[in-house]
Amino acid sequence: MNKEIIIIWDIDDVLNNFTKEWLNWYNKQNKKDFLYLNLYENPPCRYINIKIEDYLNSIDCFRKEKFLKLKPRKEIIEWFKKSPVEKIFNIALTSIPEKFIEMSSFWLFKNFKTWIKGFFSVPTIRNSNLKQNKENIIKLMKKVDIFIDDNEQNVNSIKNFVKHSLIFPAPWNKERKKTIPDFLKELDEIIRLYI
Repeated sequence: MNKEIIIIWDIDDVLNNFTKEWLNWYNKQNKKDFLYLNLYENPPCRYINIKIEDYLNSIDCFRKEKFLKLKPRKEIIEWFKKSPVEKIFNIALTSIPEKFIEMSSFWLFKNFKTWIKGFFSVPTIRNSNLKQNKENIIKLMKKVDIFIDDNEQNVNSIKNFVKHSLIFPAPWNKERKKTIPDFLKELDEIIRLYI
């Protein structure tokens, strides 16, 4: 089949190492030594013994100070360099506070402008009074071939609206033991079904 396929990518913890970098920063700020690989849930409030409000304030501070300096994942950049870009329409879909939308889109297009052509943002759980979420955006798009996210709940809620939904490996999800190269190999196998 020769057609363009649509892939939607989450940004934080998929295209970059947001939580790992935040935890390193948090450890330095608080003279702690929490291990990234021990984050069996996200947000990691129980593991680091922190209230959700303090956690959210901490990630906001980290985002303000360090987000624009975050490096994209090398494996993902290498994958994009080898991917058949003329046959894939890549879109980013993230869930962040409204005050960081501009920063997130700037980071995305600075690092992925060659490959990712669209950016969407939905409110975080802090803005739960707002009705938009990733599932609603996907439903509006009507045709998405592959959806990639580190959050199992997002992936599960979207399964019925995309052809393939993939959980990106992270310590807090069921794919924690999968390597990124293995994940990308699985992604390539799915793409070959279409192009």
